Amino acid sequence: MPQLRRRPPLHTRAGSDARRRRGDPLPRRVAEQVRASADALAALLAVEGRTVASLDDLEWADAVAARFLARRAVASCPCGRRQVW
Repeated sequence: MPQLRRRPPLHTRAGSDARRRRGDPLPRRVAEQVRASADALAALLAVEGRTVASLDDLEWADAVAARFLARRAVASCPCGRRQVW
């Protein structure tokens, strides 16, 4: 039954897809951004003692996560400039 065999990929890219772990649906930097945003949102809700987040809270958490990851990229670069992901 040839239709049951798995087809090989049409092409492979040498970019982030090649470094992606099997079964991980998101590229590494997107997964880091989502994780950092979720952590920032959870911290905000815990500090303020709330259980429900507003759209403004979500946008704030995304902005904080983006800034955090940008600062981490600068700190990890040996030349002191931002790394290109």
